[in-house]
Amino acid sequence: MLAINFYPDPVIPEIEAAANEYQEMWNRNAEKILQSISKISALSTTETQIHAIVREAISQCHPLILRASYSANTKIATTIHELLHRFLHEAGIYKITSGPSKDRGLLSHQVLNLILFDIWEDLYGKDFAQQEVSVESKRSDMYKQAWDWALAMSSLERKEIFSLLRSGELVEDVIK
Repeated sequence: MLAINFYPDPVIPEIEAAANEYQEMWNRNAEKILQSISKISALSTTETQIHAIVREAISQCHPLILRASYSANTKIATTIHELLHRFLHEAGIYKITSGPSKDRGLLSHQVLNLILFDIWEDLYGKDFAQQEVSVESKRSDMYKQAWDWALAMSSLERKEIFSLLRSGELVEDVIK
């Protein structure tokens, strides 16, 4: 099973408490999160251990950095979001060959959102998933655009598009 070790950076009481909260959340939920990701996306990882930095900064997947000040629900939602980016990269699903980096960011989040809502809903229910879509949509226009695009489709439609990507289709050929 994938282990994630959360480290505070810098070591100040608020950041250290947030790192501990992330660690406890992961320890309690890791198995069911990984099972849900596998069930919904057929994705897994060869990574066995990830070191995550908790700081007051924008979350990202490589290296894994998670924002300290998020609510408990958003901490778990963001951890899943960033892990999915890593899994999608490892699976070779982000086959974006052209376009400006801002477009690649939108495309990568459209791909991610094909499965993220369903994973959140599977794990914590529809209300949780809708709330976290709202949280992410307020972060930037790009996030809102990616969510609006994905949620304009049914779960089945999203699954069908994701299946095309898993079969090797290029992202820009599938997402228009």
